[in-house]
Amino acid sequence: GNRSSLGVKIQVALFSQAISKYFPAGTRITQPAGGFVLWVEFDPCIDTLALTHRAIEHKISIVPGQIFSATQKYRNCIRLNCAQPWSAKVEAALMELGRQVQSMLDNSARLS
Repeated sequence: GNRSSLGVKIQVALFSQAISKYFPAGTRITQPAGGFVLWVEFDPCIDTLALTHRAIEHKISIVPGQIFSATQKYRNCIRLNCAQPWSAKVEAALMELGRQVQSMLDNSARLS
């Protein structure tokens, strides 16, 4: 029915807003057509495999982009599942992930 597609839109919008708010500047968000999924692209220095392990600890469902490519093409991308009902816990987890990305950025800036 129509109600569920509205639900999808709201969920995805909430996740999308949180990413804009809590993730470092330059993070790009695209929404592939339909469904509860966002494609999030970070600075090329970000290793999303490491990020995925952190996300699992916070029960956030992300998939590292390199899974979708035979080459290392999407190493700095994640696919984020937004189907999890929005809550303060989810928001806090996204905030924490944003911090992780920022600290990876800081580390790579120090190393270069």
